[in-house]
Formats: sequence, C-alpha cells, structure tokens
Amino acid sequence: MNCPETQKSSQLPELPKDVYLDERKININLELESTKTFDKAIITLSSGALGLSITFIRLIAPSPKYLWILFSAWGLLLFSLFTIMLSFKFSIRSLRRYRDMLDADQKGERDALKQKNTLARWTSFLNLFSLIAFILGIISLAVFVGTNLCRIRSEGG
Repeated sequence: MNCPETQKSSQLPELPKDVYLDERKININLELESTKTFDKAIITLSSGALGLSITFIRLIAPSPKYLWILFSAWGLLLFSLFTIMLSFKFSIRSLRRYRDMLDADQKGERDALKQKNTLARWTSFLNLFSLIAFILGIISLAVFVGTNLCRIRSEGG
C-alpha cells in the first residue's frame, strides 16, 4: 500500500528544464551563502571565546585553578580557527580543480567529469573538524569558567 505522500509526489508534474536550472542555481547560491555564513560564524565565535576567556582571567579569576582545562579550550578553539582557514585554501583549490575538469570535458576528454575531486572532500572534512573542535572548545571553556566561578564563590570572593 502506498502512503499518501508517495502518491501525491508521483502525481506532481515534472519541472520544465529552464525552471529546474533556475531552481538549481538558486539552491547553489543559497548553499554558498550558508557556507560563507558558517565560516564567518566559526571565526567570529572562536575568536570571541578566546578573547572572553582572557578577559575572564584578567578581571574575574586572576589566579584560576584547572588551567589545563583552559589550555585545552584554547587549543581546541585555535584548532577550529586553523582548520576553517585551511578549508578556505582547500575550497579554492577544489573549485580550480572542478573548473579544470569542466574545461577538459568541453575539450572532449571523455570521463573528465567522472574524476574524483578529493579536495572537495577534504574541504568538507575540515569544516566538520572545525565545528567539532569549536563545540568541544566552548564546552571546555564553560567547564573552566564554571569550576572557577564555583571556587571563587565558595572562597567568598
């Protein structure tokens, strides 16, 4: 038995080629905009977190405990920044590689577009690593701040 969604979608008319191409261009542009926004957010938030942690130490907890947690957070946030910057370079090289593949296809080279673009895969991995490092860095920073605030409060300061 078919579910209603399946029946409904099979009854939809096929999009005309020009509408399909327009929708595809819109989708690609939205994806590029989302990628730019993601990259900017990681850079801004990681840099901001590093700055806030330094301010926390200077103004609120000048003699903090558990510095290894802070250093872990800084390392993760710096790794996040490093990997997002590296992904920019990989992305540029990936786009150049794809352009070369398109050019080869236009020159009649068979299977030019079937080649793998491993740089694109590396760009995705680097973005994922950056996100994971950012999340872990923020969690580490929150743990550091929380434990030091609790310690300051319990000491009466």
